[in-house]
Amino acid sequence: GFNIRVEQVKSDDEEGVVLLTDPQAGARLNEGGEVVLHVSVSRTMPSIVGSTKDDADAKLKAEGFVNITYKTEKSNEPEASVLSVSPEVGSKLKASYPITVVVAEPYRVPDVVGKGKDEATALLEGEGYVVAVKRVYTERESEGTVLSTDPQADVKLNSGETVTISVAVSRERELVNVAQGAFASGTRHTVSGVNYEVSALSSVSYQGNDVTAVHVTARPYTVFLGVTMFLDPTDYTWTVSWTSDNQIASIS
Repeated sequence: GFNIRVEQVKSDDEEGVVLLTDPQAGARLNEGGEVVLHVSVSRTMPSIVGSTKDDADAKLKAEGFVNITYKTEKSNEPEASVLSVSPEVGSKLKASYPITVVVAEPYRVPDVVGKGKDEATALLEGEGYVVAVKRVYTERESEGTVLSTDPQADVKLNSGETVTISVAVSRERELVNVAQGAFASGTRHTVSGVNYEVSALSSVSYQGNDVTAVHVTARPYTVFLGVTMFLDPTDYTWTVSWTSDNQIASIS
């Protein structure tokens, strides 16, 4: 003659077993009184993928799970969101069964300042970044050294985005190399209105401010009625100014 109400209780016992009654057995109760049956139900892995770590933790603990391990994995998904869980959703498990939850960790720009260009590029591409290179002229740092990054190190940035590295370039080395090619044997130049053909290049030195001194042996020449006539070769030191794109601006 009692009224029955069933409350489900998460339990490691067999599903559907009455764990206890309220009131307990033997208690006196009027006809029509309520008896609450606490009945065991299995602990079930909830759906937590896509939820936050805090929400996932609350759902798992509500099921009574106690052996939970959280791991992080770099991802473009929102920080601390659940990427995966093992065992799979819907699994019926005991409270102590090991559960692994993988949570999103944001990508961050690695610190590559001071490293060589190739090493820095490899590290950044290893994180999935697209690398753009900006050349910065300086004689204070070794050529090829990364001076800075944009964005800076440790900034959160999704994989697939672009990171610009500023790389040290020696203007001296660059212009010396360019000059060696531009004033190689056989090249012709006009200096103060006189035409010269270089017989030999002795040396090139950087003077600063995009200027080099070029030491050559060259012979003046003129063209008369389609015939090129040369004078004897002489040693010269020419001052060569260069444009920002490594073209000869002037020779004196």
